[in-house]
Amino acid sequence: MNGVELLDALAAVELLPALVLLDLNMPVMGGLEALALIRKEPKYDSLPVVILTTSNQTIDQQRALELGANGFVTKPLLLQEYNQLILTLRKQWLIGRCIG
Repeated sequence: MNGVELLDALAAVELLPALVLLDLNMPVMGGLEALALIRKEPKYDSLPVVILTTSNQTIDQQRALELGANGFVTKPLLLQEYNQLILTLRKQWLIGRCIG
């Protein structure tokens, strides 16, 4: 729901997730602030973080990549495009990297 909950969840797990999808516009702690805190922790160096947001602003993309995001994707408007995006993210980040 927000960046604080994400950081708490990451601190509580034994095995890191294969991928974090992070929105820029979250209450309490926004995505860029959460990303900056994630990247300050060496234990999360290998954790892939992709920004998935409604923003299509170049400045947001540049800032996210400067802070260490592995990717930046603007949420599509159509369900069919959203489904294709999920398949692409799965192929790029998850296939062969998940346990179980």
